Amino acid sequence: MTPAEAALMAAKLAAEEQPDAQQQITTQLAHAGVSYPSFTNCPLSPPLHFATTYTRPVEGPYLPTDAIYARLDNPTRLALETEVFQLETAGMTFASSAEDPPLRSLAFASGMMAISSIILAHRSPLVVMVPQDTYHGVPTVLMDVFSRFQVERRKVDMNDISAFKKALRAVDSSHVHLIVWMETPSNPQCHVLDIAKLSQLAHQYHNTNVTCVVDSTLHPLQQPLQYRDVDICVQAATKYMAGHSDALLGVVTTLRPDFFQKLHQVQDSVGGVAAPMDCWLTLRGLRTLVLRFQQQSDSALQLAQFFQNQIIQKSCASLQKVYYPGLPSHPQHALAVTQMKTRGGYGGVLSVEFNSEAFAMAWIAALQVAYPATSLGGTETLVEHRASIEPPCRVVSPIGLVRISVGLENVQDLLKDFAKALRIATQVLSA
Repeated sequence: MTPAEAALMAAKLAAEEQPDAQQQITTQLAHAGVSYPSFTNCPLSPPLHFATTYTRPVEGPYLPTDAIYARLDNPTRLALETEVFQLETAGMTFASSAEDPPLRSLAFASGMMAISSIILAHRSPLVVMVPQDTYHGVPTVLMDVFSRFQVERRKVDMNDISAFKKALRAVDSSHVHLIVWMETPSNPQCHVLDIAKLSQLAHQYHNTNVTCVVDSTLHPLQQPLQYRDVDICVQAATKYMAGHSDALLGVVTTLRPDFFQKLHQVQDSVGGVAAPMDCWLTLRGLRTLVLRFQQQSDSALQLAQFFQNQIIQKSCASLQKVYYPGLPSHPQHALAVTQMKTRGGYGGVLSVEFNSEAFAMAWIAALQVAYPATSLGGTETLVEHRASIEPPCRVVSPIGLVRISVGLENVQDLLKDFAKALRIATQVLSA
């Protein structure tokens, strides 16, 4: 038998066996966008399709699988949506019927467009219940835009189960539909919500007249759809999924065919779709997501421990509080251990609170490794004074709070940079 004959026979025998359905998500993502039935002359980087229109069959109507127009179909976007769905549902089993459309995630032009699409997929009147700490863009779009269309925002402490139950009882779901919006970990105060408990209670009180949504942007590996009462999960893929501060898009995933059809209709009709280049960049980012996120989580834990020790040892009088779920002192640490730790760590975002805006600004100005900038999830460490970028009429962050998005730098370099900035800020404010 020649080498070529042996290779062909081995490939044929391997193809007859079922592929391993239990591949680790790290392995799946390492091949993001380049899964082929054979390995002959296949590009190992996914192709990038810029075309806005496609030739149509002359003999009849379009078939459901035909590409028509880039707002409706784009092969690069479809590749990303397929990979994100695999990430969000890896290891899960879910029922589907032959009549149901094939499920995938849906990619939108930004995280905020993804969030808005979820609201648009529901009929008004709506009540959207949001936690006390959440990305400021959510209450802003609810109050400034959707309030015109019979959408009411209600703010609830979702870490207080009694308060949450009371809020659920106050909604008359015979007249309005309820959306319970969970963001965990939260931005910027790193609160951790009990996804399973809150979603179970919401459906217990309101049955099918409630939609439970989880924004897992700050922990892209936690798979909220594993909890049976979660209906939709959303992420700003701009952050950790893309991971290089060069792509703008959001993704929405559901295991419910009825929600998928409504969300897909919004994507098709409203047109806020993710651009091909951003989808391609995010496919590239997905390949290293697990490794990046694990390192960022490990570094964030060390930085949080450093700040916590500063408080314990009273080394910096102006440092008042550290927000990070990986610390045993965090109020939801036990929940974070079960909900987050085994899925990549406690996350790459922490916040520190100083006793004044002046000290916070001085500390940021003294940094030389970390950059003063908004956003998170990239390879570079970013710091931001949150109150200064929140809408003036809706500042919710403590005035001395600084959010830290940890990048991929050597953690010792970051520790030295942060310690030096504490020393300089103390010197400046003592003058």
